[in-house]
Amino acid sequence: MIASDEPELWYCRDCETHRALDGEEAFECDAPRDCPRSEEWGGDNCGHVVCGECHAPLSDRHLAPSLSEL
Repeated sequence: MIASDEPELWYCRDCETHRALDGEEAFECDAPRDCPRSEEWGGDNCGHVVCGECHAPLSDRHLAPSLSEL
């Protein structure tokens, strides 16, 4: 049984490894200033759960829309 305080694991196809959603190995890209792809999104963050190493999306699941889109 997995303890509830363990981070969720995501797979990065680019790095071919699993990353822990811990804020460093993998994180929710919700800060436009930290997103290397913000220009593609009109200055906003990409909104993906991303790999901390290469910033590739770790799934096709997005975060909720930012407040600027409401």
